[in-house]
Amino acid sequence: MTSPDTTGNIFVNGNAAGITYRARVSNDAGAHYVLRERDDAAAVAARSPQDEVVAWGDSITQGITSTMSYPYLLSALLPHRRPAINMGIAGQTTRMIQARAGGEAVTFTVAGGSLSAAGDFAALTLADGSVDLLRSDVVRSLRGTLAGRPGVLKRDPPLDGGAYYFFPDPAATATAAAGSVPFVPDADAYRRMCNIIWSGRNDDLTTSAGRDVVAARIGTMVGRLQWPREFLVIGVLNATTEALGTSQCEGIKAHNASMAAAYGVRFLDPRAVLCVNADGSARADGTPNPAWMYDPVHPNDAGQWRLAQAIAAKAATFGWQQ
Repeated sequence: MTSPDTTGNIFVNGNAAGITYRARVSNDAGAHYVLRERDDAAAVAARSPQDEVVAWGDSITQGITSTMSYPYLLSALLPHRRPAINMGIAGQTTRMIQARAGGEAVTFTVAGGSLSAAGDFAALTLADGSVDLLRSDVVRSLRGTLAGRPGVLKRDPPLDGGAYYFFPDPAATATAAAGSVPFVPDADAYRRMCNIIWSGRNDDLTTSAGRDVVAARIGTMVGRLQWPREFLVIGVLNATTEALGTSQCEGIKAHNASMAAAYGVRFLDPRAVLCVNADGSARADGTPNPAWMYDPVHPNDAGQWRLAQAIAAKAATFGWQQ
């Protein structure tokens, strides 16, 4: 039996001892919530924004090659079954992820130079393709403001060259939007949550300059978080085709080392989780264990489970609010 509430949640009454579960499929930001046990009234009343977890990332976070992503699994491992919001989008660079998190204004030109009072959609042209913040091979949407007007930004496929549109909320008058106008995501709520930041796999880490750019963008994302900042930065996982000694693996190792130095206990090296043998010893060639990989880049269900366990263990060491 299901029953919706005013927040968009769907409550499902299970058969086991009357257990009730909650699931939220999606929101305007394209995020999805995991299925989890519903808390009692006292637990709900005591929950703060920092009891929520948001995971930013690319295809590994999205979990495109597994039936269960690590954010989904993580929700069951954290205290009080905190909901884990999955903000992973396959193929995205650190800059794109940073823009979705509100760390960089993205500019568009609006067809006709204005947004109608009635809320008619407007076709947009992205000013800089390198910050294609909703780049994806499926339809994506993100709530925010364009030229100061609230509404929903939408992007249609394909992966490269997809069309953008803005659906403004109705207003008393039209909004002038001539020239390049900024889109600002509604990301403030995420700043108060426990943030997991996992990016860099789709960036060039083979040069020190490339690594510096990625590090700066991750630093911007961390710097935007509301104090006291609750976060975990995850390093980059090399592919099964990127062994020790290759430029890709060595660049990834250098990047991970710099992130470890910058964030200490709030850093997790995924190579320490997946580039090991079953007994925990490091693999001789430094590549991920095939038993935990779906393809050269992406973990399978077993790999996602190992990641979720490692992240939960890390979170316990720096005491996300219990």
